[in-house]
Amino acid sequence: MGDPVWSLSLLGRCELRAPSGAPATPATRKALALLAYLVRQPERRASRERLAALLWAEVDAPQAATNLRKALSLLRRESERHGAAGILERDGDYVRVVAGVLSVDLDAFERAAAEAEHDPDRAGDAVDLYHGDFLQDFAIRDASEFEIWMLRERQRLRNLASGLMATALERLLATGASAEAAAQAALRVIAFDPFEERAHRVLMRLHVRQGRPAAALAHYRDFASHIGRELGVAPEPETLQLFNEIRTGRRKTRPEPETEAAGPDETDAFVAPEAPSARRASWPVRTRALAAAVAAVAVLGVIGFAASARAPRVPAIESLTRVLSARSNFHRPALSPDGNFLVYSSHQLTPGNQDLYLLALRGGRPVRLTSDAGVDENAAWSPDGTSIAFARRSPAEGDLCRIYTYRMPDGPERLVGRCKAVADSRLAWAADGRALYFSDKPAPGRSSAIFRLELATGQVRAITQSPDGLWGDDEPAISRDGRKLAFLRRETWAASDVHVVDLSTGEDRQITHEGDRIWGLTWDRTGKGLLFSSNRTSDTGLWWAPLSGGEARRVSSGLLEFRSLSSSRDRDLLAFEVVRDQTYLVDKARPSVEPERIGATAPVSSQSSEWFPAAASDGALAYVSDRSGEEQLWLSSGGVQRPLTGFRRVTITEPRWSPDGARVVFVVARQGGGDVYVADRAGALLRLTSDAAEDASPVWSADGRHVYFASRRSGAWRIWRVRADVGGPAEAVTRDGPRAVRLDPQGRALFVMLDSRAGIWRIPVEDRLAKGPARMFEAALQPADWMNWDIVGGSLYFARRAPTGQQDRISRRDLASGRETAVADSAGLFQVASFAVRPSGGLILTRRETEMNVMTAELGRSR
Repeated sequence: MGDPVWSLSLLGRCELRAPSGAPATPATRKALALLAYLVRQPERRASRERLAALLWAEVDAPQAATNLRKALSLLRRESERHGAAGILERDGDYVRVVAGVLSVDLDAFERAAAEAEHDPDRAGDAVDLYHGDFLQDFAIRDASEFEIWMLRERQRLRNLASGLMATALERLLATGASAEAAAQAALRVIAFDPFEERAHRVLMRLHVRQGRPAAALAHYRDFASHIGRELGVAPEPETLQLFNEIRTGRRKTRPEPETEAAGPDETDAFVAPEAPSARRASWPVRTRALAAAVAAVAVLGVIGFAASARAPRVPAIESLTRVLSARSNFHRPALSPDGNFLVYSSHQLTPGNQDLYLLALRGGRPVRLTSDAGVDENAAWSPDGTSIAFARRSPAEGDLCRIYTYRMPDGPERLVGRCKAVADSRLAWAADGRALYFSDKPAPGRSSAIFRLELATGQVRAITQSPDGLWGDDEPAISRDGRKLAFLRRETWAASDVHVVDLSTGEDRQITHEGDRIWGLTWDRTGKGLLFSSNRTSDTGLWWAPLSGGEARRVSSGLLEFRSLSSSRDRDLLAFEVVRDQTYLVDKARPSVEPERIGATAPVSSQSSEWFPAAASDGALAYVSDRSGEEQLWLSSGGVQRPLTGFRRVTITEPRWSPDGARVVFVVARQGGGDVYVADRAGALLRLTSDAAEDASPVWSADGRHVYFASRRSGAWRIWRVRADVGGPAEAVTRDGPRAVRLDPQGRALFVMLDSRAGIWRIPVEDRLAKGPARMFEAALQPADWMNWDIVGGSLYFARRAPTGQQDRISRRDLASGRETAVADSAGLFQVASFAVRPSGGLILTRRETEMNVMTAELGRSR
């Protein structure tokens, strides 16, 4: 027998005992926390720097190092007080648990669990070693990162224990255990996990074998109602099959015998159920004790479920909590399944680099998860809350996204997939945690779709297929039962509808039909409806649409601009972006002159905005404004401002003056696609295109007789030309590929951006048609900046981004000499369309003032 050792209990109450068996009580709980963390690390060691940051993140590094030394000293004193060997030793810059001196109960449980994986008959032995949750009721102050680690570890071990309990129950039945033992095992599983269906099926069979099929059916209905209401899912197919067998009488029952007690030759074994076609063993006579136990399950409500299903009711916001606030960016908040943590993307804490951060909603500072030089975004939690997936893009990698998983909270990250043709991909986990759904394009120039990525093999297959000519599908969201995928189908970049596809049948149902701008999409907790943020009533609010059909209902009051959404699986909790922003126009006549606000277009309200400016040679300004409550094209000329359009529920973009300054061409996006219009200064409108595809990027020919534009009408982006005076049939100018166009001042070439590719390309033109291959002219322009460039007066103006992906400056490049000069700082500009160029070469900048908040909302049900 070896020397006596220390023992540490981590399952249930955290307790350290000396080799003598006496409890050891360090003066601070952080000393125990330090020990608990160390024994869970590889080789039972960690760096002093890591331990200090983990347990004393609220103080500066020198003070944290001092606190660590004190905690280590307290543990040494406990060893001395008990006359025992020391538990810890120094290993350079590391602290290590001395080999062989500390026994941990969790190690025995995990060894038994590993053995049960190879021998399921050992699952019961492992369950017997699970004395309680990891560090149950253990808490320390000002150590949010430790708390995050502790809760993640607790959930992982709890999931492991739940699976072992269910396996133990199955083995118990398969080996012919007594009915009493089977009932007790089932009840133990249900007490630990009320939604473990294998245990509920056992209790249903107990009812049947007792001659009480009606009780078994009632048990199923109660359970189905409860799991539908609480988790928004239906029972498993095996449970439904058992219900149908009982309901139709195919699962034979045996009447209760009239004898009051079993004879001495009767067995009392519960045999595992066989396939319906197999021969079943006869069921023994039940004792009164077992009958009473099973009746107690039904009468006292061990399950405790309501008996009837409810019709879907509209969610209602009960309380709001501001989690993050700054005049900066917090993007795409993602709630953990239990609703306790938030992951978001930001470059607020590390300027210039957009990384992922983890925040405990109960308090504490954000913890930085990633530090790559690229842009990390679109985090999504795994169903068990132990990992996240995210997308990363970087100009150095061609700006196409790569998909990673990250083990919470310390990593490592793992590259699992790559996008073919998009820079920004939304992600969602499959319900079983084995796959990811993501948005991508099957090839550059095609409409986007939702794909499934198998994490084990890397295999990718398409789930949706958007009709040719549309922007495509994105924002995947998986229902809680994993059977349905909700997504947005975008007709244009600013017009979307909600769809749901059944993953087993492939049936695609359209849920909304308005073609409004939608920013976020998530399931409600019941699984009977979808929450989304939309501007369908001008301002951007939170809406709910029932899955069964019918009108969408507004959930928010209209005071907050809801954007990206995320919901908790286990709670009626929603996280979302709240954006208070305003865009306005400023004049920058020369690079050396400070920009000045254009007073003629100053908004009449702090809630209204102006953007997409276009300047004529006489100084007249066309721009888009929502000051009237709807987006309209406005004209500012001679000190007078007036609207040129009167559309309802549309998005207006990209106005451009004709060479003679008499007309403006622009794009109107609505349900059904985006079309090109022309307006004169009196407001007379002419619709040039009216196809069902997306048209964009209109520019005038040098003589003003034609308008060139990009369109998906052929199924992929290409450049087309239409007469500017009558519209009518359009003529294809290029092959597939170009998605934005500008014209060479002499008419000898087209300058284009190719779909999903960086750079500006030059295509020679002969007799008004493209001739010859596209050649790179300027490599710096990124795909996200397809509106942020122009050619005016023999110069190319474009937005240049920093290596981090953030906009850096607006540059001018002389077409003849190739010489480039910086003409404006692009910080603080509206990044979708940052600037316009006056005929004189001066700039009109679109400033954006933003306050970004991340908030949570507790949801109830109103009606």
